[in-house]
Amino acid sequence: MTGLNKLGQMEMIGLVMIVFLLSLGMFFLVSISNNENIESKSLNPQNVDLAQNMIDAIKYTRLDCPPKYGKKIGVDDLIIDMATDKKIICQYKTSEEYLGIAVSNILNATLGNWSKPYAFVIVKNKGKDNEERYLSMSTYNCTIDSGNSEGKEGSQPFPLRGAGTVTMRLFICK
Repeated sequence: MTGLNKLGQMEMIGLVMIVFLLSLGMFFLVSISNNENIESKSLNPQNVDLAQNMIDAIKYTRLDCPPKYGKKIGVDDLIIDMATDKKIICQYKTSEEYLGIAVSNILNATLGNWSKPYAFVIVKNKGKDNEERYLSMSTYNCTIDSGNSEGKEGSQPFPLRGAGTVTMRLFICK
């Protein structure tokens, strides 16, 4: 009978050890996940690459455009047309007019509501002699090229048929 008691005691000690190790593992897992949550909450997503994120969001936006071009047309298509052919007409507006209204609405609904000063421009052949600017808009005296404004810039180049590029640029001032 004593051999059976010792075997039962050893099984109980083994069970207690397993429960203890599982509890220790769960405690470690909870403490690690809690640290990750604290770090992610301390990072303000509005200040990390906001300009580039806005440019990416604008780039992937599809706008309503009546048939011939389909129901939706991409901002990238409108930008390329604005800088080259000027053939796309959406809701009785040229690609430049239609794109200007859409981008202005997007920026005012986001950055404008957040009181973030910004400067937006689309530049064809940036930095070259034949540079052309389209849709230049800014708020709160924020400028892209002056160099006296602190902040971050986001940009997206689009290659043109033939030669050259057209670049969408957004600068968010501090």
